[in-house]
Amino acid sequence: MTSKKRALTEGEISLARTIFGDSIDYSKVGVHNHKISRLQPDNFNAAPDGNLYMIKNYSDDFSKSPAEDQAALMHELTHVWQIQNNTMNLKVAFVKETLKAKFNYRATNRYTLEQGKDLNRYGFEQQAGIVEDFVLLSNGKPPLYNQSKNHNLDDYKATLKNIIANPAYARREKKHFFRF
Repeated sequence: MTSKKRALTEGEISLARTIFGDSIDYSKVGVHNHKISRLQPDNFNAAPDGNLYMIKNYSDDFSKSPAEDQAALMHELTHVWQIQNNTMNLKVAFVKETLKAKFNYRATNRYTLEQGKDLNRYGFEQQAGIVEDFVLLSNGKPPLYNQSKNHNLDDYKATLKNIIANPAYARREKKHFFRF
């Protein structure tokens, strides 16, 4: 496959706005069909720099793709939302979650929804897993990462209520240690 980069389509932006509203600058997001580096595992999507590297299930327009692929897009766009809104220190979160999962990075997506717990209180991969599972459940598909037997769409809506009401609610100002 030839290496390719494109902008998000209007359909993809419309899909993204259902969760992220205008809290993402969609014009800054590129969609690639290749790895960011040789370190990116095969069959593993990533968004480490605010762009999407969709090697697992690339599409020319995810808004016209099956629900599973749309959910994967929304998972990676959750990371773009985290980056653009500076919701946490992603490097620290990555190390912390990888160590907690004993270097099984795929396990960092797993979660159990807790009543009253906001999306922003989960780990950075858990947040993306919750959004992905919400999209799947909304389309009648089973969740991938929820560790409980309870797959109630209303519980997801409660967890996501703040981001849906105000997608920029978790935004933090960037700290600059050296200003001249």
